Amino acid sequence: MKKSMLYISSLAICTALFISACSMGGSDDNNLELITGDPDGTWASIGTALSDKLNDELDEIEVSSKPGSGSVGNPEAVSNGKGDIGMSYNPFLLKAEKGEEPFSEEMTNLKAVASLTPTVVHFIQNSDMDIDSLEGIIAEKNDMTLGIPPEGQGSNYIGNMIFEEEGIKEIEDTLDDWGGEIYYGEVSNLTDAWSNKQIDGFITTLNVPGSAVSESMSAAEGNLMNIGDELSGKLIENQGFEPYTIPAGTYDNQEEDVETLGLSIIVFARDDVSEDVIYELTKTIYENEEYLADIHSSFEEFDAEDMTENLSLDLHPGAEKFYEEEGLTY
Repeated sequence: MKKSMLYISSLAICTALFISACSMGGSDDNNLELITGDPDGTWASIGTALSDKLNDELDEIEVSSKPGSGSVGNPEAVSNGKGDIGMSYNPFLLKAEKGEEPFSEEMTNLKAVASLTPTVVHFIQNSDMDIDSLEGIIAEKNDMTLGIPPEGQGSNYIGNMIFEEEGIKEIEDTLDDWGGEIYYGEVSNLTDAWSNKQIDGFITTLNVPGSAVSESMSAAEGNLMNIGDELSGKLIENQGFEPYTIPAGTYDNQEEDVETLGLSIIVFARDDVSEDVIYELTKTIYENEEYLADIHSSFEEFDAEDMTENLSLDLHPGAEKFYEEEGLTY
């Protein structure tokens, strides 16, 4: 009887473990998942292009590109095994590693693979505002109506990071104190609100040139704002942002260079993903500049020699091996 009970208990435990493993939603050693963002977005296109090329080089292993939660949700998904390789930005990867908000625990099993093209902070405002930087608007406590993407989106978190560096933890309450207000909306809603003069400006993150900004600058006269030297310096040092110049003439009515901030798209992986797979992924990115440029225009300025630039996490051993062979420093 005891033997029967022991057998039944062991069987129950094994069954529970099997069900638990299946419910994780991740992948096995031969079927890996690269998680990206919105299925209709740029990241999904990049992910599909990379996985297609990578699979040409791999034997007995297949990497599938899957839509994901984007820059905010991907670090946790990869760390917890709901994906194996992901895309995000340095500020979120740094916060994930340290377990800082919006993350609830430290994720020390994430490793960098490559730095791709930058997504760029765009801040557009009414042309009749006699201020040339976001830093200046904050210093003057301007009573503007500011458009920003809704909570939960990467651009919303990034906007909040920027204001927090100036000591503002609640943008909505602070603007209300200044006599202004916040207008939440998807990018398409923000461009409509701008065209209809419902807002005085908006902040978002886009590749350059961003179609939403092009449409907005054509629809109603406005200025692209600098971030401001002091504020930019703090965000670069403390949050993993990068300096970025939008050249004059990129957008209608843009007569001068705009000094703003960039966020390189970072490809990263969990530390237990095969060294050989990550080596081949790194090699695939390095050897396919033209192919990637055909996928998305933001890769037209991509230089594979810069793949080790702006990486905040330690390198995955597979990526490190490839870079050492190519003589690229990290």
